[in-house]
Amino acid sequence: QNGPNPAIGKVGQALEFDGSDDYVNCGSSIWTNNPQQTATLWFNRNQDQADDTNHNVSNMLLAKASGADNDNFELGTDGSNIELYFDTDGENTTYSFDGGIQNNQWYHIAVTFNGGQAYVYLDGKQIYSHDWGGDLDGSADPSELAIGESQHQGAPFDGTIDQVRIYDRALSEKET
Repeated sequence: QNGPNPAIGKVGQALEFDGSDDYVNCGSSIWTNNPQQTATLWFNRNQDQADDTNHNVSNMLLAKASGADNDNFELGTDGSNIELYFDTDGENTTYSFDGGIQNNQWYHIAVTFNGGQAYVYLDGKQIYSHDWGGDLDGSADPSELAIGESQHQGAPFDGTIDQVRIYDRALSEKET
């Protein structure tokens, strides 16, 4: 953990990230390259940061490293958009789509990988899906998961993140 401070969250205590260099390293065992898994969290962005990773993702919520200087999964926001990057066995692309994100408002986001299909749910509603046809690139597994910033690519988050959960299965829309 590098710097986030305790704060009042959506549900009890949360972590406040300063938009400069705060992050939490969750280690390498929390997220694997399982073809069926889900990441969920609550977030409240204070301001839209301009910094991007090398994959053009800003305001980093989650990043899974794929090596000493790269990621194979990134989730962030830019303006009103949600940004999602994943590196699979056959694809290496960043997707940006409108989520209606505004500063100083709580959102619940869930990203589910279900055997070649990726789904993004915002506040319990599916807003994006993509047939990506593979597993996350497993060449660097195990690798670390970070909250609030990509540890080697930057794009720090300025705001509060709460209730981060990683599931080793694909959640249904109803469960998100």
